Amino acid sequence: MENAILGLFLIVFIFMLIKNIGEWTHNNAQPQIPAQARAVSKRVLTHHHNHDGNTHIDHTYHVTFEYASGDRIEARVKHRDYKSIAEGDSGILTMQGTRFIGFERESNGADGRSSGDSSS
Repeated sequence: MENAILGLFLIVFIFMLIKNIGEWTHNNAQPQIPAQARAVSKRVLTHHHNHDGNTHIDHTYHVTFEYASGDRIEARVKHRDYKSIAEGDSGILTMQGTRFIGFERESNGADGRSSGDSSS
């Protein structure tokens, strides 16, 4: 029974590793594409991990952007980008395949926020 569980774990681990390497390779082969977009929603996923009685919490940050065409894409972003992007912000979204590269917000003047690349 233990060997079956270990075997299943190894199969899942190898599958995930191959999938992630494939996505990384695919993204690296894609051009960086800038396009006009608007941030329409944000969300945070919280993951709790217990290891040897210690609880560790990780967060992943996601922003959904809507292109001028109406198409939407959800991008996983770094915490600093998540903090600097507000729902309703418009600007230039740069993606490379499924990888978020950056979002350069347009100055809207209403709230005093200036244009700038949030990925810096």
